[in-house]
Amino acid sequence: MTSDVSFVSPVTDASGAPHTLASPAGRNRMPPSTEDSRAASQRYYQGMVQARRQIIVPLVLLTLVFFFTQQVLTNFTTALDGMAFSGMSWAYIYAFAQFFFVIILTTIYRSRMQRVETELGRLLPTAAAEAGEVHR
Repeated sequence: MTSDVSFVSPVTDASGAPHTLASPAGRNRMPPSTEDSRAASQRYYQGMVQARRQIIVPLVLLTLVFFFTQQVLTNFTTALDGMAFSGMSWAYIYAFAQFFFVIILTTIYRSRMQRVETELGRLLPTAAAEAGEVHR
């Protein structure tokens, strides 16, 4: 029993000739990397690192102050000892507020980083166009 389906190797075309970068079969290759696109990628990366640091440092400091304030207030003062309402002390309300605090900080971080990525995302296509590359 013979099969009418012929096998075409991924390294050869239908005629059996090997693929080369100049052959039509090799037309889907990635464009060669240039120094300009590397420089654009480096600027993008450095911009992301700097922006991330500018966003994270204040958020981390705010988190540390908020979380350690609870420890100081509950362990060394009587400020959170009083009852807020029927069996619920201010310490429990403060601890419950920390849950929402984390959600709010996460939302702030995410929105700011999306804005930064949008702004820095313009660097790569601009530099690629200047280098004569086409990104698809």
